[in-house]
Amino acid sequence: MWYGVLHPGYIALDTPWLVCNNPILSTGSYNHIWAIFTDLSLGTRQTLGAEYLPFRDLSVLLDFMIFGSNLIGHHLHSLFLYFASCSLLLSISIEIFGRKNKVWLLVFLYMVLPIHVESVAWLASRKDILALFFGLLSIWCYLRTTRPMLWATVFCVCAYWSKNTAIVIPVILVFVSVLYRNGNPKNPQWWLQWLPLGVIQLLMLILTMAVGADMKMFSEPRAADALSVLSITAQVWLHYLNSVVFPLSLSAYYVEPQAGWNLQAILGLMLMLLTLSAPFWRRIPAVAMGFAWIFFGLLPVSQLIPIQNLVADRYLLFPSIAVIFLGHAVLKNRRGTIVLMVWISISAYQTWLRTPVFHDSISFWQDLTIKQPTLVRGWASLAGQYTERGHYDTAESILREGQQKVASTKEKAQIHQGLGLIAYKRGELDTAEIMLQLAIHEDDSLYKASNNLMKVYQRQGKHEQAYTLGKQLCRDFPLYDVGCNTLGVLELERKNFSAARVAFQQALAVDPYNVSALANMGNVAFLEKDYDQAQQWWERVLQLDPELQHAQAGLNEIKRLRNQP
Repeated sequence: MWYGVLHPGYIALDTPWLVCNNPILSTGSYNHIWAIFTDLSLGTRQTLGAEYLPFRDLSVLLDFMIFGSNLIGHHLHSLFLYFASCSLLLSISIEIFGRKNKVWLLVFLYMVLPIHVESVAWLASRKDILALFFGLLSIWCYLRTTRPMLWATVFCVCAYWSKNTAIVIPVILVFVSVLYRNGNPKNPQWWLQWLPLGVIQLLMLILTMAVGADMKMFSEPRAADALSVLSITAQVWLHYLNSVVFPLSLSAYYVEPQAGWNLQAILGLMLMLLTLSAPFWRRIPAVAMGFAWIFFGLLPVSQLIPIQNLVADRYLLFPSIAVIFLGHAVLKNRRGTIVLMVWISISAYQTWLRTPVFHDSISFWQDLTIKQPTLVRGWASLAGQYTERGHYDTAESILREGQQKVASTKEKAQIHQGLGLIAYKRGELDTAEIMLQLAIHEDDSLYKASNNLMKVYQRQGKHEQAYTLGKQLCRDFPLYDVGCNTLGVLELERKNFSAARVAFQQALAVDPYNVSALANMGNVAFLEKDYDQAQQWWERVLQLDPELQHAQAGLNEIKRLRNQP
């Protein structure tokens, strides 16, 4: 079922900058291990996904050490971690329920659930698989080792530093202790054993929140009050239930529900309340454990802190373990076994169908436009792939088709942004200007549209308009290094060398490996006749991109000037 995961391709969603072309991880050098764990600077954190997940980063670095740029090996590593996690899950289930055929079937069901394809097949989602592996290893150690708390704590740390949602694993361990290890919450000694783990988790959470705030990782609240947020969350939970039971239209993105107490929200709230009742099902441990796994597994992605993507299949990787416990409690006779076998068959077939979607960017974004035609992201991203390949007519037709599907003004802004980029690539500057201005008017958060409009103004000779827009862009989006670099180029044209240097330095503070900004720093130094500095900048550029002609030409010019009598 999972053979389709092994292929040499990847999708252009986070994978290029986070994995394949990451200037730290793609080196495969052990010299970067110290920086991965200790360097909290803005540039390093941005380069490493704007998060502090050292075990995730170490895992990707290990891939490049062993496999280099052969992505089949990277995919094989993800698949191995998934299979290892399922093996741990089987061992945990046998330890709890005994060696029953039903246990093997339930774990097999978990193993072929199509909602897991995103986590296994998407290289940028390595953190999900790694957190699952370490999280289950923590539970396995708690059940099977002679020093359970020590090893459970160690692997809880590994899981949390693979993905922050693993913060719920200690809560799962508490339920395991009470339900399956006769833990007694009335005994003070029982509480004391959890104290070291609790303190460590708190310290890691503080670090996560600090880094997340610096990286601007948290999104704006999706509703104004708690009840509205709850109605959105309830609808998402109902969606997740449908994705597990009827996985027939899974997608990379979904239309986000709107605040309001409709039928879906009411049913979702009932589901939330049912799982919240987990402690009251102590007499039926499998039910209590299943409900706890759902409730606490989904809690970190339930808008307690607004996250970038509200709905995603990968958020179900850990909570879906509940199917084993609830299935064990519910499916007790031959009829239940038949239901289970049918469920396994449908899930396995859907998994087999879905894995090829992640082979390349075209198939990935095409699938999104089919499954979620009203989402502008699919149309814009699919058109972007064709634009990068120089197929401008195809890209434009895709955007025009998407324009008929989307409704809101902000969504249409992304269509106009794409049309503006195509016009710019074609040299149709007047059309590009109109489209990009319209996009910014409809959604002033489209910083890429602003940057492209600056370039249009440059080519049109409207230098003051470009300069004014560049200053505003860098003021409003200080973490957009490309915009800062473009502003620096404008400052160079104005011969404001000190201002240009500040802009390039701001770009490098966000992305220390921005080759264009590094080359431009060399340009500033050369124009100021500081040839030693210019040489250092351009040599650094060639270390990152040996084929960049501009840097090599600059070094040759410095050599010529120094050899003059």
